[in-house]
Amino acid sequence: MAALNGAWTLFYTRISNLAYRNEDNFQTPIFFGLGTGRNFSDYDQLTLRVSLLTAHSSLLTPEFTLLRQGEGDLHLAHPPVAAYDSTPAFLSGVVERTVRVAVGYQSSVGAWSLAGNGGVHLVHNAGHVIGAQETRWVGRLGLTYRYRKESLLP
Repeated sequence: MAALNGAWTLFYTRISNLAYRNEDNFQTPIFFGLGTGRNFSDYDQLTLRVSLLTAHSSLLTPEFTLLRQGEGDLHLAHPPVAAYDSTPAFLSGVVERTVRVAVGYQSSVGAWSLAGNGGVHLVHNAGHVIGAQETRWVGRLGLTYRYRKESLLP
């Protein structure tokens, strides 16, 4: 039996309810429509990925992710100082939980590459409604051809 070569990655991200907000709106990174690279705040995410190189030089990547999303919104105004004690700092309101179980695949033959990723999202408290359940299938598939032309400089 051939051995599998691989690697694993585990990461955790936490963004508080008040992240990206400031008492002075001119100091927030989104005031002029400029993004932060994230489209929401008040969440944490734990992801485990395992990358395995198969016998046919393809890459197989199973993934498990747990995402908890509170109702905090980076577009809201910063709370007044008097409300600091009653403002939740993390996971405010009804918390939406998403479990993602997915697998990715990537293979290249010559100038052609095939890549895909697909999985199921099991959402609890969907839309921040207590008890609402939702299941989403999410995937992508890509086919790439790399063209190259070489020549010597005169």
